[in-house]
Amino acid sequence: MATMALILGKDLCHTGIYEFYNMLAKLSGVEITDSTRFDCRKVCVTPAVQDEIFSYYRDKGSNDAEIGALWLQLGPKANVTALNPNGLTFNYIAIAEDGFITDKDDGEEEELSYRRASRSYGYR
Repeated sequence: MATMALILGKDLCHTGIYEFYNMLAKLSGVEITDSTRFDCRKVCVTPAVQDEIFSYYRDKGSNDAEIGALWLQLGPKANVTALNPNGLTFNYIAIAEDGFITDKDDGEEEELSYRRASRSYGYR
């Protein structure tokens, strides 16, 4: 998958991190399988996307410490600036870089699989 910028709606961003990554993959045209892995280092979002994901977890009863720990381990970088071309504002943007989605089996030396980490923290 080549690097792709996606302009999203607020409602698409009000979700858990696992669902967010799945949604990015589907919008990128990638089929998700049991061996699909996401590399959070290869995703950047606007602060508005981060705020919506945080809001989702707060709505589910998570506190700021839990959300912060989840974001540090699995969250994308919130370093994208909102676009404002011709007076239109696009606040919800995600950039998925090449390598964000892989299809790896056991034996991968550097495993950054959200699926495995999320199971250990109970986030699904």
